[in-house]
Amino acid sequence: MILERADAMRRLAEAIQRHAAGFLERRGIDFEIRWHGVLRTLEGEGPASVVELARKLGITHPAVHHTVQSLVAEGLVASYRDARDKRRRVLALTRFGRMRLAELADVFRDLDAECRQRFEADLEGIVDNPNSARISIVDYEADNRLHAERFAALNREWIERYFVMEAADEAVFADPEQYVLGSGGAIVFARREDDQQLIGTCALQLHGPQLGELAKMAVTPAAQGLGAGRLLGEAVIRYARERGVRRLFLDTNSVLKPAIALYKGLGFVELQRDDVSRYARSDTYMELLLGD
Repeated sequence: MILERADAMRRLAEAIQRHAAGFLERRGIDFEIRWHGVLRTLEGEGPASVVELARKLGITHPAVHHTVQSLVAEGLVASYRDARDKRRRVLALTRFGRMRLAELADVFRDLDAECRQRFEADLEGIVDNPNSARISIVDYEADNRLHAERFAALNREWIERYFVMEAADEAVFADPEQYVLGSGGAIVFARREDDQQLIGTCALQLHGPQLGELAKMAVTPAAQGLGAGRLLGEAVIRYARERGVRRLFLDTNSVLKPAIALYKGLGFVELQRDDVSRYARSDTYMELLLGD
């Protein structure tokens, strides 16, 4: 069962964190293990907001905020106004923070090796559970008729479950190459590896050099709860970054509470829109500001 696997992974994660904390304490190293993810993300990917860090690390906004407060107090991280968007504050490593990570590099390598030796078999036992569903992300192929059919069918399934098809929907499904790919956008699918079924889809539509839309996300009901939606959203956000998108928006409806929770988990925030949606069913507008 997926819930049993989730519980097992949580217990294993807690055991690894306890072991790591003890490893550092025995060596007299003043470093809280909860800092590691934030520091490594800022080191590897550059400045980021609290919302972006929460999304990248897969933890809650309050948890990141609490961790960042202690990092700022230690002088390892500082907060700045984004030079390109004064409304936005980002976090970055200080010089001391970079020096501290460099000093601890060998320690973390030893810690990683010890944790692998001690816990890797347990992790593989959970991940390799034959009852688990492996999902991969695959790109839409313009010459693949099945892809065009599944893109439309997956979306029709959820739209007609809650609303009615609209002209804007029909136009995209009739010619996704023109309305999505033609402008430089992308379409992705979530594929279940055990039976190769395409169980979900999502699109990136470009509306200008720095403006994009996360659109047409759909996961078949039988496959919901497996994490396909998050994988699809992360793939579209990644493609948006690669295409230089600075502002990614989406239209949704307030009755779709699980979807809205997913979008917030990806870093989107609800805003008042300054124009009219092309979808009559849309009553909720969300945006995600993308950094470098």
